[in-house]
Amino acid sequence: MSTIFHLAGFAHDLSCATKNKNLYHKVNVDATVRLAELAVKSNVKRFVFVSSVKAGGSPIFGICASEKNQGDPEGIYENNR
Repeated sequence: MSTIFHLAGFAHDLSCATKNKNLYHKVNVDATVRLAELAVKSNVKRFVFVSSVKAGGSPIFGICASEKNQGDPEGIYENNR
């Protein structure tokens, strides 16, 4: 296998943030890291991670996002520092 496309994830559910925080982290962080580790172990050449979070833009800025609006991922380092 030369490429893995990782598209799965647990979307934000703001109805009960504390209840879903652990599940969100397990699915979106822990499972992604494990999949990447297995890809390395299996000599996969490319690992493509796709996320649609905020792909439509942010209501705060009132614009639709494009390739010109790249920024750092939010929250990815919060639990690792």
